[in-house]
Amino acid sequence: MAGYTGEKRWRDGMNPEYSNGGVSEAAKEVCVQMLDALTDAEAAYAELAELYSYAGGTIQDLADLLFTEDIAARTSPGTNAVITVDVPQTKAQIDFGTTAGGVVDSVAIVDGGAGYETGGTFLITESSDSGFVAGTYATITYTVASGAIDSVTVTDGGDGYTADLAATTDVAASDIPAPTNTSITAAAISVAGTGYTDGNYQLASVKIPGNGNGIINYTVSSGAVTSVSVVTGGQNYTVGTGQTVTNFPLAGYVSETTANAEEVAKTQAAFDAITALHELYLAADNTVVAQEDRLAQIRRMT
Repeated sequence: MAGYTGEKRWRDGMNPEYSNGGVSEAAKEVCVQMLDALTDAEAAYAELAELYSYAGGTIQDLADLLFTEDIAARTSPGTNAVITVDVPQTKAQIDFGTTAGGVVDSVAIVDGGAGYETGGTFLITESSDSGFVAGTYATITYTVASGAIDSVTVTDGGDGYTADLAATTDVAASDIPAPTNTSITAAAISVAGTGYTDGNYQLASVKIPGNGNGIINYTVSSGAVTSVSVVTGGQNYTVGTGQTVTNFPLAGYVSETTANAEEVAKTQAAFDAITALHELYLAADNTVVAQEDRLAQIRRMT
């Protein structure tokens, strides 16, 4: 470039690097290309702005929409649900009282217990609790509801008991019938799990310790178990509460529903870049002009 003044470099044919025109022609060509690019970028900005609003108005929403296919292709193992069931047996607690003549005249339930299947009768016989010495044992009739003793009545007051026992005297545990239930009476969700297919299902032959054949229904919503109920309690299960069902179905796979951090970052960078071009476009008066006038537009911006 030696030997040429700055002014000469702009003249046609005076610059060896631009034999077909001066530097001014080359610069003008670049400016025209840039303004064309700004016009295209403005159209892209309008599309992106509309998509941004449609997606929900956040970069995360926009990324979720832009990367929908990539997100759908990603899955991860779900977590298994844990269902527990109860096979309860708890002996009831009952109080009684006697008259001045040593006859049982009152009986009351302190705790109805759990695991009772049918009602019946029992005798108050334990002398260490009742003071019974000789005579006729009192007969108590009881009924059962929802697995518990729910009512007791004195069928025969007997005689020979200690007189005036308070109505809070315990009937000896050895006199009270034992519960006999060996079926599932309740089911609960310990872990809801993820990755299950939504719907209503039935699990036959519930497996817990013992050899029962219980049935439970369960519902899955949004991939998780949301409800369980006992259909048939079965029989011959081992007694216990909170027992884990060992044959509950395993979870499937969880499909991702949102863009990850890398995709959000890419979306943010693209959004920032197209917004910057939009601002540059606005700086050029936001006017599409004839090609020969675009150099003047660029000069107004500098």
